[in-house]
Amino acid sequence: MEYRKIPRNELEHILEQHKLWVESSGNKGKRAKLSGVDLTGIDLCIAELTGADLSAANLCKIDLTGAELGGADFSRSFLGGSILKRAVLRRAIFNKADLRSTDLSNADLRNANLTQANISGAILSGANISGAILNNAFLSYSNLIKTNFVGTILCETDLSGANLSKADLSKADLSKATLFDARLYFTNLSYIDLSGANITGIKFWDIQRSYWKIDGIICEYAFWDEKGKERIDYKPGVFEKLYKEYPKINLRYKSDEYTLTQHNLLPFIIAKLNEEYPSSEIVIKKTEEAPDGCSATVEIRGKVTESETEEIKNKTENYKNKAIQSEKKLLDQKVNLNLSKLLGINEQIVNDLGFGNIMINPTINIYSQDIYGNTQQITQSGNIQVTINQLREAIEKDLKESKNKNIHPESKSLFRKITGILKGAAEDEVKEQLRTLVKEYGKKAFEEIVRVALNPATLNMLYQFIR
Repeated sequence: MEYRKIPRNELEHILEQHKLWVESSGNKGKRAKLSGVDLTGIDLCIAELTGADLSAANLCKIDLTGAELGGADFSRSFLGGSILKRAVLRRAIFNKADLRSTDLSNADLRNANLTQANISGAILSGANISGAILNNAFLSYSNLIKTNFVGTILCETDLSGANLSKADLSKADLSKATLFDARLYFTNLSYIDLSGANITGIKFWDIQRSYWKIDGIICEYAFWDEKGKERIDYKPGVFEKLYKEYPKINLRYKSDEYTLTQHNLLPFIIAKLNEEYPSSEIVIKKTEEAPDGCSATVEIRGKVTESETEEIKNKTENYKNKAIQSEKKLLDQKVNLNLSKLLGINEQIVNDLGFGNIMINPTINIYSQDIYGNTQQITQSGNIQVTINQLREAIEKDLKESKNKNIHPESKSLFRKITGILKGAAEDEVKEQLRTLVKEYGKKAFEEIVRVALNPATLNMLYQFIR
């Protein structure tokens, strides 16, 4: 492309008029129109170029350190090898501009438009590019360390080989972007959209990725170790399946609210929601103890709209609160209920909630997906002689294998009592204490609680031991 030259005195006059135009908010002077001008070799560091027209200009290897360039138009301009360190470029336009090997470190590019700009091999470390648009831009092998990309749009942008360590990409849109062999160490990827992006060969280390969106992401292999040497291969769709974040619903229960009944009612609530929203695929992720009670985490793994997600969240919370109120109402009517009778009020609460048509066994351990069968068959399977050591070893083995399961606090409390009793040396005394414990809870309640961790054979051994 041929650039036009203008005399220095003419350029100085244009810059003076532009400065007056800026300072008077357009009431005096005249906007600088330097489209297609060759400005190489000219010192513009102290020039006021806010809002200037520099489209298709030649600014190759020019020094614009700290320059005021906000809102300037650099469309199709050539800035290869230029220095724009700490330059103010807010809302500047760089559509199809050539910025290869440019130094933009610590520059302010907030809300700038860099659509289809070529920024390959550039230095943007510490730059603020939040809210900018870089669709179809080229940032391959650029230095993007500590760059602020919060809310930036980088759809179909090429970031191959770029160093994004310690960069903040939270809420950025990188859908269909290419990050082949990119380096992301200590990078914030929270709420980022990587849908359809190709991240094959990417190097991850200590990243933040809460609520990232990776629908249709492509990753044939990646590196998760600090040195970036240990390659992990993925079959098509596997990376997404392993690392996809789903919308979550956090249900909070006070310490006196999360009873075993509520624990068993939760699958009814989820089944009802899945019936109301057939494509939602709602599942219980985990339950865990909290400082002031317990919490249950529910995930929506199917395809639902944002409005449906909000509806599901509200309904889940409402169903939970209704279940708690219904249980309290029944307990007020049956003050002397022991735990074994308490388990029997599930059906009444289910009817109160209008879930009568939901077919689910509330006593199934929904977290481990283990169903141990009919308790009567287990307890009558034989008269085997069991020693205290055999029983102790079997229970310890089952508890060890179930340590990653989400177990209700009531169950944990009972297991602590059982293991405490089994530490006793006198066999007769241990048997009597275990018999008292079963009687205290009630046989049905005892079995409901322990079977979340003990397999049928172990439960059978326990009954054989205390018979």
